[in-house]
Amino acid sequence: MTKALWCVLLLCPLLAQAESIKDVAREPMVSLMSKQCVSSGASSDTGKSLNLSDGRLKNYCDCATGKLFDELTEDDLVNIMDGKLQASSPEFKAKMAKGVYACVHYLMK
Repeated sequence: MTKALWCVLLLCPLLAQAESIKDVAREPMVSLMSKQCVSSGASSDTGKSLNLSDGRLKNYCDCATGKLFDELTEDDLVNIMDGKLQASSPEFKAKMAKGVYACVHYLMK
């Protein structure tokens, strides 16, 4: 399914009732990013060396992805969907770092 069709079928009807795309996208995007964070964190060498419980890793990922989403603008979200903003870009990494630093305490408990 193309991104445009996905928008038409899922997001566009909701956008008519929401104030912004961020309102509509927050819950599904944070949930998806958090799941990816947990998966990659659990399988990474760092995650394994820290011997993190599933609960601690999930709390950290929920916090960090929520903070990252707060940093993203509506233009960023559109650029992510269009493939113009990549996770490897310096701009995205700077926004991600804010979430990491704000939530690292979940890893230290």
